[in-house]
Amino acid sequence: MVKLPLALPPVPTQVVAPARPPVVETDVAGWLRTLELARLDALHHQGDDLFQLIARMAAQVCDAPIAAVTLLDDHTQWLQGSFGLEVAFMPLELSFCQHALHSPYHMTVIQDALNDPRVAMHPMVLGEPGLRFYAGAPLVTPQGLVMGTVCVLDTKPRTLTPAQNQTLCNLAEAVMRLLLLRAPADEAQALALSPRAA
Repeated sequence: MVKLPLALPPVPTQVVAPARPPVVETDVAGWLRTLELARLDALHHQGDDLFQLIARMAAQVCDAPIAAVTLLDDHTQWLQGSFGLEVAFMPLELSFCQHALHSPYHMTVIQDALNDPRVAMHPMVLGEPGLRFYAGAPLVTPQGLVMGTVCVLDTKPRTLTPAQNQTLCNLAEAVMRLLLLRAPADEAQALALSPRAA
């Protein structure tokens, strides 16, 4: 297995909020994400202190009541770290972050969920906690595959400042680098690190 380099795509800074839902992804895209999550052994770090800290930092910087570090496979959104949210996972079809999967180089922003067809009928918009705002910076592999987000949510319509946008993107880049650094060593590296036979 080849170790991925730590070179990452440029940090996304442009904010986009398309008026129509993204094209439904093919099974191949979800399958590729699932394989990459397994290769990185990423889901074994759920609730990790560093991811909890990053979620808390995102909430503080963006003055948001909810923040999360999420990873998405072919069926599920996994919350690796969270602030103000008590769930550990949810079905992909209920994930706000699924809308970031098609924007590897841009922030995904929903300024007012009630007026956005992507999420206007979402149960967490129409019911508790009454979500209205979402901003997600994508976690992007060196190959350009979106694996999840660092995101913030609010119960009122709003926008982020340019400084908040940039900080969210920087946190997403830090998470992606952390995932790459924590990936299991490949076979050659494992052999080199093991004691030599006598």
